[in-house]
Amino acid sequence: MNKPMGCLLCLLLAGQAGAADDTPAAAKKKAKRPAPTVIENCVDASHTLSFREGDSGTILDEVDRFLVAGEIVRRYPMIERDGFYPTAIALWRRKEGDWVFATLTRRSEAPQRLCFSANVAVGQVQIAPALLKKYFGISPAPI
Repeated sequence: MNKPMGCLLCLLLAGQAGAADDTPAAAKKKAKRPAPTVIENCVDASHTLSFREGDSGTILDEVDRFLVAGEIVRRYPMIERDGFYPTAIALWRRKEGDWVFATLTRRSEAPQRLCFSANVAVGQVQIAPALLKKYFGISPAPI
């Protein structure tokens, strides 16, 4: 049930990492080790999120995105105030890391591209245990 994050985000974020190299040599190299999907921070492009092979995660469906976004924005109102209300939310973790929600927003200057505005620990979102159960079949220890 754990889903590789890079594949899911590649579908959602087509074109985020720049131009693709479609040469046969590039295809062979990609087959050996997929490149991480990199998303820039909405405020400072020098800060990025890299979703790599071995990371676990998924993009929340619309209902769950709405519920989680509501909780996050109530806790951190500056996200909405500054124009970064999430158009997508990833629930993910690195291979050896903790679960987090990454809020993703369409860039105003390039609406076909997404940026991230926040990473929020699952402990900050009340419905997180139910979402971990729904998407990954796991029941985390009480948060």
